[in-house]
Amino acid sequence: MKDSASRLSKVEITARGQVFSKEVRFGPRHQTYEEFKVTNEELANKFRHLSSRVLPWSKIDRAVDTVMNLEKVNDVSQLVQQLCTVGIS
Repeated sequence: MKDSASRLSKVEITARGQVFSKEVRFGPRHQTYEEFKVTNEELANKFRHLSSRVLPWSKIDRAVDTVMNLEKVNDVSQLVQQLCTVGIS
């Protein structure tokens, strides 16, 4: 049942020629999303942990700094270079 005050969250990913999607509706009495919030530090630490398998620490730290200051980036290719594992140092 749809409630006019509810909020819809939808994610859609296309991979290997297939589309995967999921919709979740949050009712008006649902918590204020506090349980889903992640601090910038928690997010950066998760990125550091996961990317450490494929990137050197110097690139990881620059990428985190770039994302945390994205509003100051004039050219997103800077971020792409920091995430690249081949050909760019």
